[in-house]
Amino acid sequence: MMSSMFFQFLTTISALKKHNGDVVNFNEHLISIKRYELLQIIDVERVVLDNSKITKKDIKDIFNLLYPDREKIASKFELEQQLKEIKGSDKCFILTEDSKSNNLTKVIFESNGFEFSETSILSYDSCSQIGSVILFSAFVKQKFPYIEIIVHRDRDYLTDAEIIKLETQFEEIGINLFITNGTDIESHYVNELHVNKCYPEISIQRAKKLIEQSFEEVKEKSIDLLKKKEFGEKYKNKSSHLENAINDIYTNNKLRFSQGKALYKCLKKIIQKEIKENPNLEVTSEYLKIDKLEGISRKIWNKQ
Repeated sequence: MMSSMFFQFLTTISALKKHNGDVVNFNEHLISIKRYELLQIIDVERVVLDNSKITKKDIKDIFNLLYPDREKIASKFELEQQLKEIKGSDKCFILTEDSKSNNLTKVIFESNGFEFSETSILSYDSCSQIGSVILFSAFVKQKFPYIEIIVHRDRDYLTDAEIIKLETQFEEIGINLFITNGTDIESHYVNELHVNKCYPEISIQRAKKLIEQSFEEVKEKSIDLLKKKEFGEKYKNKSSHLENAINDIYTNNKLRFSQGKALYKCLKKIIQKEIKENPNLEVTSEYLKIDKLEGISRKIWNKQ
């Protein structure tokens, strides 16, 4: 209760300050403010109530929503422009937070039967926030009632419990959630069969060795990120009785806990030395298939 009251107090005085204490202007602001921000504020409030406390990060998030920086405004403007360019024939929207990985995402979806003459990838920095996705999907369904919406979310270093919670929340609002197997979309390309498919001169056994070399090279960075998840930035470098356990967690599931972007970049460099040319792993392949995505594509395009 105290957290909720403090949250509302902060948001109210901040908005009033913005309007120089003018209550009329403040009320008009509440009515005219974009629903994006209102629903994002609800997301932050939900976190506060779930944790039964308000943190410095929560306060920072609140003020960032009330006083968005230029980058945030530009991101929303870019989304609005993307929506204007949507074709009426589209059957599927893929929302992704990472615009830099759009082609990597596209190749994964193409490998799972998605037809990009009827599919659009939209970069949306708030697509992992339930409130923002509710708003977006409501807007889309009004204009395009038959559109299937898929949210691409990197697994990062989320726990299984956090993943299950996210899946349940998205399932409740009828949105497909695709969470990567590893920390990032790049993790899917670190696959000896896929490497061999792209470069037959690299045998499957040789590809395995190259991938193992990549795991070793990104091990330290990956374990640091895992510690940050477990202990927080402030404590990740302090001694812990769990030191060996964290090393074992990484060793026993390298593909899951290696930092995907660094791993993919490292593997490409190693392959480059092997074949003496710049490698391209962004190629559609049966080895990039994912059961969940295949099921969604069959549903959309009525494939057997």
